[in-house]
Amino acid sequence: MTVPTAGERTGDLSALLKLGSQYQIYDPFSTVAAGNGQYARSPVPGNVIPTSKLNPVALNIAKYWERPPH
Repeated sequence: MTVPTAGERTGDLSALLKLGSQYQIYDPFSTVAAGNGQYARSPVPGNVIPTSKLNPVALNIAKYWERPPH
């Protein structure tokens, strides 16, 4: 079973970058047209989602997930 780490529960996905640049996350609200039917998004700095962008309902649900083993 896989459960989110303590950091992931609060938007800190920085550990994913250690696995490679393909794990960079992007801000979906930053989407802009780049031409030729393509779109671009800005990367989330350090792969840490700001608390202000986290859904409070989702944060409350996350409290019920099991904790990862130590």
